[in-house]
Amino acid sequence: MNKIKYLFSVLFVALTFAACTDELEPMTTKYASFSSSSETIGLLQGEEKVIDVKVYTVNTSGSDRTYGVVIDEKGSVIDTKRYSYQLPSEVVIPSGSNEGVIKVTVKNIDLDFGEKLPLTIFLKGDDENFTQGKFSLNLYSVCKSYDVNVLKGKTLTGQDDWTTPNVEKITVKENNGKVFLSGIAHGFLTNNGVYNFPVSEVADVPIDLDVKTGDFTFARSKTCLWAGQYEIFVEGKGKYISCAKTITLSYNVYINFKGDIVHIGGFIPKGEAEEYILNAVVKE
Repeated sequence: MNKIKYLFSVLFVALTFAACTDELEPMTTKYASFSSSSETIGLLQGEEKVIDVKVYTVNTSGSDRTYGVVIDEKGSVIDTKRYSYQLPSEVVIPSGSNEGVIKVTVKNIDLDFGEKLPLTIFLKGDDENFTQGKFSLNLYSVCKSYDVNVLKGKTLTGQDDWTTPNVEKITVKENNGKVFLSGIAHGFLTNNGVYNFPVSEVADVPIDLDVKTGDFTFARSKTCLWAGQYEIFVEGKGKYISCAKTITLSYNVYINFKGDIVHIGGFIPKGEAEEYILNAVVKE
């Protein structure tokens, strides 16, 4: 008789537990986060795009789950003169699914071609729906093509990043489909705060330009004669941004000293000058 009572007791507990588990929903079904932390978006001037930002939960639920969508002002650069955006105030993860989509519309008004501006959002839950993490759209402007003709024959002016920034003037030339840059490092050589000597015998430096990306490299080539007696060579890379009428460069400078081609950093007292790389940005 006692055995029968015991079996009934076990059966009652098991049935009660099963009923409870059917009624209770795991906490993880109400826990939402972004599928990634960021995405970089390039936009043509005036272009508008709709970006799908996906939100996930671990499990599905028998009812819809709603989360607020909020701009993180501290993590965003909001500038309506440079871009516009539209996004919903909430995202819904439907019943029977563990995925929701936030459709963010962004438009390039006057974004920079180099700097990326972040638009960061986060999810807002409540006492029953929990969230974690943020998501950033990093927006910047891109060129549709890198047309050499846009800057051919033009002289672009800017500065390098030496201790005292020097004015650099670089002229873009083209001959039989080959692109050349004239004037690389001349501002640095004539006004670097240490040896301010004139340049002569200006040479055109050939560059290997990828017209699909605007990236280019240039092998060690003569750029000029310095102080009337020293041949100067440059070697490096850069980016040709025809839409912005801008060229960025990063390069080493070498000097022909008594027949040896050596890094000019050894002659310029600037800390780690032996490996010093000059960076310059020039624009029309």
